[in-house]
Formats: sequence, structure tokens, C-alpha cells
Amino acid sequence: MRIRKTAGIVAIIATASIATQAAAAPPPNDDIADAITVTEGVEAPFSDVDATTEATEAFCAGEETVWFSFTAPADGDYVSYATGSNHDTDVAWSDALAGPLGTCNDDADDSYDAVADTRTMTEGEQEYVVVASHSDDEVGSGSIGVTAVVDGADDFGDATALTRREGTTTAVTGIAFPAVPTVETDEPTACGGSTLSDDSVWVDFTAPDAGTWMIEAKSTDEVDIAVFSGDSLDDLTLLNCEFDRRKAVLIGSTAGETYRIRIAGSAVTEPVVVRAERAPTPLVAELVDTDGDGTSTDVGTRSDLVYVDGEPAIAYYDDDNSDVRYASRSGGVWTDIAIDDSGTVSSPDLDIAVSPDGEPAIAIGDSVNGLLRYAYRSGGTWTIELVDDEGDGTSTLTGESPDLLFLSDGTPVIAYHDDDPDDLRFATRAGGSWSHILVDDDGGGGSDRVGDGAKIVEFDNGDLGIAYGDNTNSQVRYAMNSGAGWSDEVVYTHAAGGDVWIAGLVIDSTGAPWIAADIDDQGNHVVANHDGSSWNVEFTDANTGLAEQDYGCTWAELLINDQDELFLPWVDCNDSYYGGTSVRSADGTWSHHEWAATYLSPSDPAYAGYHSVGEVYGFGATWTPDGRLALSFQLEESADLWFAEGALVADIAGPAAAPAASAIALDGSGSADAWGSVVGYRWSDAPDGCSFSSTTAMAPTMWCVGPVSGTATLTVTDTDGLTHRVTHAVAVGNAECDTTPDPFTDVPATSYADVHVTCIYNLDVTTGTTATTYSPKDLLTREQMAALLARMYEAITGSPAAIVATPFTDVPDSSFAVDDIARLYGLGVTTGTSATTFSPDDTVTREQMAAFVARLFAAIRGEQAPIVATPFTDVPGSSFAASDIARIYGLGITTGTTATTYSPDDGVTREMMAAYLGRFYIAD
Repeated sequence: MRIRKTAGIVAIIATASIATQAAAAPPPNDDIADAITVTEGVEAPFSDVDATTEATEAFCAGEETVWFSFTAPADGDYVSYATGSNHDTDVAWSDALAGPLGTCNDDADDSYDAVADTRTMTEGEQEYVVVASHSDDEVGSGSIGVTAVVDGADDFGDATALTRREGTTTAVTGIAFPAVPTVETDEPTACGGSTLSDDSVWVDFTAPDAGTWMIEAKSTDEVDIAVFSGDSLDDLTLLNCEFDRRKAVLIGSTAGETYRIRIAGSAVTEPVVVRAERAPTPLVAELVDTDGDGTSTDVGTRSDLVYVDGEPAIAYYDDDNSDVRYASRSGGVWTDIAIDDSGTVSSPDLDIAVSPDGEPAIAIGDSVNGLLRYAYRSGGTWTIELVDDEGDGTSTLTGESPDLLFLSDGTPVIAYHDDDPDDLRFATRAGGSWSHILVDDDGGGGSDRVGDGAKIVEFDNGDLGIAYGDNTNSQVRYAMNSGAGWSDEVVYTHAAGGDVWIAGLVIDSTGAPWIAADIDDQGNHVVANHDGSSWNVEFTDANTGLAEQDYGCTWAELLINDQDELFLPWVDCNDSYYGGTSVRSADGTWSHHEWAATYLSPSDPAYAGYHSVGEVYGFGATWTPDGRLALSFQLEESADLWFAEGALVADIAGPAAAPAASAIALDGSGSADAWGSVVGYRWSDAPDGCSFSSTTAMAPTMWCVGPVSGTATLTVTDTDGLTHRVTHAVAVGNAECDTTPDPFTDVPATSYADVHVTCIYNLDVTTGTTATTYSPKDLLTREQMAALLARMYEAITGSPAAIVATPFTDVPDSSFAVDDIARLYGLGVTTGTSATTFSPDDTVTREQMAAFVARLFAAIRGEQAPIVATPFTDVPGSSFAASDIARIYGLGITTGTTATTYSPDDGVTREMMAAYLGRFYIAD
């Protein structure tokens, strides 16, 4: 489900050019000569996307191989394995291109991962680990690891320790089963209503910190896994278990607590790789509907999702009863009703949207029965209307893949595919009646398969755009309507041929459209955006976690957030049935997060481990009102409809902003991350009034000068190497001076510095030249300047700066400012006029004043203020204070002597100095 996003207008012309794409490059370790070194216990990522086969290379079934090198750190047995694979993976030991050493192991139990056989090695011995897809037409990604194999502990009291290596997010060990395992008294052998194998070994895992951990056992043999808390066999509490399936469970850990892992299996002869991996915060899932009208055993194979009045609402299909149903949540409770229970609907494509008056509406594309319908709710009652049952007048298969949108004037429109004769059509409703027109029937010419996966958007100026597939020519196309009819253009042509399917069409904050499209059954996508003159095409493919995403099952969705990050949720329907989201950050980098499979943690404890998404033919994805991801889907095991919502990454606490300051530097160092110490941070999306301390898009420090009220995005990396993102509230006020009247009779109310003189008087920075005079027009000496700045430092920090020895021979001990000059010297605010002189009686110039003030700011804040562009034409780049003038201009401490001049050589009057210091206090 897409949400219409307010955006600027982008001009698109039918003759726009297409950005040239570079040829895909093979992985860096495609050849054995470029093998990547892997260290025992430390996993390394792999991808065989675009990998090749070398001459004379002999491997297993697959041809797309990548290579790793391993050197044994000590004598012993070692096992290599793949983990997190999103394609059918082979792993084997090899000493050359001639072929593998030992068995070409395929799947570890039911997963796509693989575990190679044991390799006995001597210290310093080097071998290769080769990884490939199990079949020639499959490619993907995952991680590869090598771990030592130890003898498994048959008894609970002798459990093998599973310890996380420093600097990694996983703990791993290889276990060899005893030849004759035994069963101890009180040893648990039950997993809910199932029976765990009697033959077992025990592993202890002490959680290094609190959080969610995925614990799994990988083996070519079938093994069970159960995780307990407790200190003895007669005092164990079962936390999670799995038997006779892919072995992965989730537990919520307490820092420092030891968890007892029981691995069991009948006649285990191959090594078992036991892993504990830090998992993202699980999505919280809820069972929505398990039985449709009360009799169904297959609910939710097709669904779509929106929020109505702040609560989730789902349109979905009851496959057993051929019904379209609607479920909504209120007060934490789900209720569902039949929208169409005629029993005649056949495998419909569904799209749900919310009308401007807050009511849900559903486009029902029943292409099997050859019609497109529209259901809407009003006053609590649902009404169904026929939109199109004949396309151009001859069609018997119209209505496939409808996309429903409410225009800004409230009009519902639908873009859809007429499967007979394969055209793209557009329907609109007026006065309670539907009309429809042909948008494209031949693509770029000669096509007879146009309109697959249509997605529609409306721009701020009312223009419409539709992204769709031309599957005769393997093209992504885009049609537009600016009020004068539809025109269309090609966005991308897939040279390898095959079908394309549109995952989504969204608009970013600049008004530019973005299209994502599936281009093959290997999880490869194109992502294209229009910059106003041309389409720019980039690829996100299997090496970002999208491998084996079989669009014959379902296609991906595309969402965009307020930071212009793209989110591409998808379901892998090629045997493993798991769900993930690929995320494109604003800087163009992609990351991958699973939202189902091992990271799905429904509220029912029975579903707290690994569970597959069903072989769905449509799932829902949208944003929650507070900006988290929400999904509707079917679980494969139970054929139930589920709903999940949550953040893809763990929230952190951002740094606190000092409420009294009007200028703050947010550097992220105050961030708190329960998963590990924060070692890196960056800001993005600065609100008005804030800027970054460097010119890069994301910078370590963000400066804000009040008043500021808004949010910024903080991304941190912790000691585990995990990255988390949080939206941080930024609130910066204006510092206020005491406005108690000063006694100075020679500072008129018309003086630009009147309030500033009052400010620094009440801060005890100045006492004036007499009890009743300030002498605003007098020029300021360097000696006087030192006294004023030293007092300002004390006024802000609450204590005076330290007095240090200085090299200045021209500052007598009798000087009233001798200590203050020493304080400024110690702070680095002044270095004197020479190595041995300070020139206390010289007049301070505006150029010098800028340097003094900028350095004092840095001394107080611990970091320099950012350099910004200034309008001053009389400050040459060669000036020693050019940067400092730019810093204090950015802080609002100076505005210059005119709109374009700073007058750097002019002397500073006491009036000017008061203005500098008053603004300085507010800025700091």
C-alpha cells in the first residue's frame, strides 16, 4: 500500500534520456588468486552475484563461485559453513581449482545455509573455502565462517562455553557429537507438544549484554535445539525450542545471565555449528484471522494494509471460501467482516486506500473472473461497484494488479492491467459512476504485454504518473498525464529479457518520482528516479539480500519516508519463504533487514522462533502513524493472517541538549545504546536553525543556534559493529540576560548595544569606567579586552579559568589584567603579538576581536564553531582571522559594519565590545 506524499512538482517530458548503466562487476574474490582471508570464529560476507567460473575450475553443481582463504591458528579440526544465505548454497574445502576436498555439502537441515565436512589441519596449514549457489541459475549472498570443532559435552555440568569474540556480533563453535550420547536424569526432552531427540550435547551461552539473541544449530544432519534458563537440570525453564526444522530460536537476554542450550539429534555424524547472533529488535506480530468465516484453513494469501483513524486495517482473501474480508483493530482487539462472501471471487489482487473523509476503500481485481470492482465503506456499510468487466469491450480478463489512489480532490482512481488484450488502463469515478480509458496498449511499439504491476501517484500540481511493465520488451515504463491526455516513455530495458514487475512508485521531498521494479526471479531490482530531465537508473540486486525473491509468488512493495529513504519490503517465496526489507539511505547506500523468519517475534510464545512467511501472492506494507514499518502477511505453517509493526533498527537515546544554551553542538557522544558502547555517529536531516560542522551530507557534529524546534536523525555505530538510527528531538531556546537596569547614564536607549551593556553588567563582566558611566565610544585596549573575556568565561562556566605562566615580558605584575591575560593564554584564546609580547596598551581591532571571541567559544564548547559563508567583501582569504570572522558570523555574534563589509582593521569600541559579548553569551 502506498501513501500519497506531498511533494514539489517535477517536470517530466516524453523525450527524456536514459542514464547509461555500467556493466556489472564480478565479486572481488571471484578468482582463487583473490581469495579473501577468513579468521577462525569471525564471519565474512559473501556474494556470488555476477560471479564467474575460472578455466579448469571444478566444483560442485553451481558455477558462480567465490573464494576464501583460511589458515589454521592451531592443530585441530575445523568446519566451514554459510549462514544467512538467501539462496541454495554449497560450501566446500578446496586446495586448488581442481576440485573440492571432501563432500560438496548442500543445505544444512531445511535452510539455504550449508555446513562443510570436518577438516583436520595443522597449525599454519592453509586451505581454501569455496562458496557457490547449488544451481547454475541461482545467485545470492550471506556470510561465510570457519570455526574450530570441539568434542560436545554430553552432560549438563560439562557444557561447552559459547563465547562471543570481541569486535563481532556473533558467538560460534563447532560441536562433534559423542559416539554414544546418554540421557541424564531430569534432562528435558519436550518442546511444547513435540518430542526432542534423546541424544544430546549441552552448550552454555552467557549474554554479554541485554537484547534479543538468535541461537541456532546448523548441521547436514537433523538436529533439535532448546534454550533454557536455570542452573541445574531439575530447575530449568524452557525459553524457546525448535524441532525437526531449520534450527533457529529467539530469546530476550539479560546481561550476564547464562543460558543453557541443548542440541540433540538421532545419529548425528556431521559437525554441528552452534551460533548466537545479536538480532535486531523483533517486530511484534499479532494473529489477525485464523479461520475467515469460521471454517477456513487458508486465510491471508493476498492482503493489503492501511491505517484508519490511527489503527491498522487489512483487506485480505479467504482462499477456502473465496471471500474478500476486511479486518480492523480497536483497543488491541482484531475484528473481521466479509466484504464479498458470494464465494465467487477467485484469487483477487487487492489494494486498499483511505478516502479523504477517513473511510477505507478497496480495489478488487478479480482477473480470473474478468472484472475489476470497487468496495467502499460509508456510515458503517460496505458497498461494491463494478468498475470494468470488459476493458476495450472484448476483454474477459480485466482488473489484474489494481492500484487505488484518492486524488487531492477526493476522487478515487485506479490504474490496472487488462490481461486480455494486455493493456494498461485507467479508471475514474464521478457522480457514482465509473469510466475507464486506455493508457497504453503497445509500450514503445509492437508490444502485446503492457500494464503489469501498475502503480499510480499524483503530484502537487495535479499531474498523474503511472509506472508499469512492458513484458514483450522487458521494459519499465512510465506514463504521465498533465491534463492533456496520457503520454508514456521507457525508463529501463532489461537486456537479458524476461518479465519485469513494478514494486512501487513514490515521490520524494523534491517532487521527483522513484520507481522500483523486479527484473528477474533472482531478486534483482532496478531503482530509478527522475531528476527533471532524465531517468537515473541504479541497481539493487541479490548481494543486498534480495536473492531468490520469486515474483511468481509475490512482488515487493516500495515505501519512502520523510528523510527520502527508500524501503523495499519483499518476501522470498522460493522455498524458504522469509521476508526482509532493503533500505536505501539518502546517500545512496543500501542495507538489509529481515522482518520475518528468525526475526519475527509474535506475541504468542509458540511463534517466537523461526517461522516462514506463507507462499503469499500479495502482502501489505505501510507506515504506522509514528513512522514505523507495518506489514500484513500469512504464516506458512498455519495459513493464518498476521500483522506486525516495529522499527527495523533498535532505538537509542540521543544526546541531551542544554536547555539554557541558544547555541549547542550535538556530537552524538551522549548517545546511549544498550547493545554496545557508541563508537561512531552521524547526523542528518538538520532542522531549520541547525547546520553540520562539515560539508558532507552526514557529519559528526550538528550546530544549532536558537530558537530551534524540530527533529534530526542520529545514526550511531556501536562496539558490536551494529548500526542504529533514531529520530532525535532538537529544542534550543534563546539564552536570556538579566534585564535589571544598569546604572550607566551615558548609554542611551537608542544605542544598538544598550541591551548588551545591561547584559554584561548584570553578569559582572563589566563595572563601567565609573559608577555611572560606561564610556561606550572609547576604544578598547587589549588589556581591557583580556579582563572582559576572562570574566565572560567565568560567567558562563561558573568558575574562573586557571592562571598559568606566560612568556609576555611587557605585562607588568601591577597590571589590573595580569591574571586575566594569563587565564586567556592558558585557554589558548591568545598567543600574544609576538613570542614574548602581549601589547596590552594597543587598541583591539575588529579582526583581532573575531579571533579572540571564536577561540573563547571553542574553549568553552570544546569544539570550534562551524565556518559559514559571509557577505563580507573586505575580508581577504589571507586574513589570519578570515575563518574566525566566518565562525562568529554564523553564530550571530556579528553582522558586520554594513551588509557587505566587516571593517577588519577598525578599532573596537567599548560599545562594540558589549555587543560582541552580549551576543556571545546568547550564542553560547
